[in-house]
Amino acid sequence: MRPGIYTTLMLTLVPSMMACAAMPGAEGPAPADPLPGEAASADARVVAVALAANGAAAELANLAVKRASHPLVRELACLLVHQQEEAGQALQDASELAGMPASRTPEAERVEAELDAVMVGLRSRWGMSFDRAWLNANTRLGEWLSVRLDDATLAAVDDRHLRESLERIRDGAGTTARDMSSLGPSLVGFHY
Repeated sequence: MRPGIYTTLMLTLVPSMMACAAMPGAEGPAPADPLPGEAASADARVVAVALAANGAAAELANLAVKRASHPLVRELACLLVHQQEEAGQALQDASELAGMPASRTPEAERVEAELDAVMVGLRSRWGMSFDRAWLNANTRLGEWLSVRLDDATLAAVDDRHLRESLERIRDGAGTTARDMSSLGPSLVGFHY
């Protein structure tokens, strides 16, 4: 890979993935003063979904590391593998500190089932078709997670460390979605 592309990736994508951006469109105020058990179970559901989505993003990135044909897509996938591992570990650590062991929820299972369908579709593609489909899948996942972890949902999370970890995942997912949607058109016409 040319040094200019790597430098561009590192200077453009990494800071933007770490940037904090407020997400508009909160669906209304969070419920006031939930009962302790309700708050914990709501927090656990949010964490379960975020961990499932983060795991999905890591699986997608690992597949692209092996299969991407465009060097820029492969480099981005390598970067995302590392970031997803860090984000997932930080969220898992924060949930354990909050006394919230990882749990499976119906919504998290739906995220995993959707990932399975996406992975089947991606495994049947090669070359530029794979690269574009992978960028599209990551864009959709990032957009979905950004909406799912809206301000009202995060404001309702009681534990500060857990909330901060979820905010980092949400902000990173939104930024990744924007970066990938802008990267897709630049791949058109690239010759290997």
